Amino acid sequence: PFDQVRGTLQDVPERFRGLNGKKVEMVGEMYLVNFAGDDVQRFDLVYSISKCCGQGPPLIQHFVQAKGRDGKLVPYYQGLVKVTGTLHVNVKQGLDRVESVYQLEVDSVNQVS
Repeated sequence: PFDQVRGTLQDVPERFRGLNGKKVEMVGEMYLVNFAGDDVQRFDLVYSISKCCGQGPPLIQHFVQAKGRDGKLVPYYQGLVKVTGTLHVNVKQGLDRVESVYQLEVDSVNQVS
């Protein structure tokens, strides 16, 4: 469990904290709100849009805030994608809750067939 309001970096399991600054490949689905076009600069990567939140509200640790490296656009795909880039594990606190635990600087996005 991760406290959605007062969670800290120490609450993130060590095996995930150890990935901070590392090149990773992740598979999931691109989640966007208010999107139009073929390319995006930012998106959330989730393991499954339809299975993410069946047991209640979405949890912040289920989302990876992803953005194209150096502001570059990346292609948008529906369905499963493989995303490569540099992972940052950094709990970012908002006004009344944690806004992000994982951030990814994206090098590439490819559709999984």
